[in-house]
Amino acid sequence: MLRLFSQILHLTCETGAVSGFFAKAVVSSYLLRLSSAFKSGGPVRQINQNSNRSSRIVYLENSVSKLHAQYSNVSEIEVRLNLISLDSLRSQFLQPLSRKPEVREGRALTLWPYAKPLPADSLEDVPWNDCAALIAALHKVELEPQLVALGSGWLMRLSRSIEKLERMSASAERSIILEAAQTLPLFSSASWTHHKQSYIHGDWHPGQVAYYENKLVFIDIDDVGIGNRMFDLAKPAAYFLAGLLPNHMWKEFSEGYQNSCNMSQENRDTFWSELELPARAAVIQSAITALTHASENLRALQNFEIELIKSCQRVTQCHTRRIL
Repeated sequence: MLRLFSQILHLTCETGAVSGFFAKAVVSSYLLRLSSAFKSGGPVRQINQNSNRSSRIVYLENSVSKLHAQYSNVSEIEVRLNLISLDSLRSQFLQPLSRKPEVREGRALTLWPYAKPLPADSLEDVPWNDCAALIAALHKVELEPQLVALGSGWLMRLSRSIEKLERMSASAERSIILEAAQTLPLFSSASWTHHKQSYIHGDWHPGQVAYYENKLVFIDIDDVGIGNRMFDLAKPAAYFLAGLLPNHMWKEFSEGYQNSCNMSQENRDTFWSELELPARAAVIQSAITALTHASENLRALQNFEIELIKSCQRVTQCHTRRIL
């Protein structure tokens, strides 16, 4: 089930380990073109890639190379690398091997130590309470006003998804998702940002944490910045709404977050009302990714993808569409 998050949300890439002498030789050659840091790297273990424009991740024996997506800004990646290196944040994030990204093919290339991901086969194995505590700890870090920090990339990611949907060929599923997307406020609306701002991961799901030196840490810094803290809870909430995340797991995660934040009863009472809009947006974004994967692979929608489309129908039934 955990792999479900990866398949649908463009969270991690779904490719197998590279095998065979020829494959390894080709990949090793590619790595050398990317970065001199891997001159004597160990054998290639795996390549993950979403598409030619998306990120590309290469795992070596004890290190990881990430070629960031074409739409990523190299200078912004560097700002984020320096942000997570702050004393107040460094214990919560996997630290890079270098704070300055290399530039290859106009794209940022970052280097990381290898961290052990969560088991990919079962949501039951996700330490939901520990994940909630890690997110809460990040949200409680005091903002440093003297630091130049970026806004989170959460809204830009959502915007790119909707633009992709608009370019897709007409279909019944596309129409359903588009109607749901029209219930969302304009991206310039204060509805997205009027809640308390804090440092956030910006693209959190169980595939965005890993164990390093036996400690749970955040990985993937592409959307780290300042933003609405509810954004970090949106994807698990979306899967709960779609019936894909069991009630007891959502309860462990959401109550664990509230407890770790020492949330007052008043704030607990308004918790869902603050989370509703980001969760709704995450349902729509997840449905777009589901439809994209099915279309690109020339296959029918899988059952869990169909549930996301159905969730978009419920969104339209419960919310007023914007007048375009």
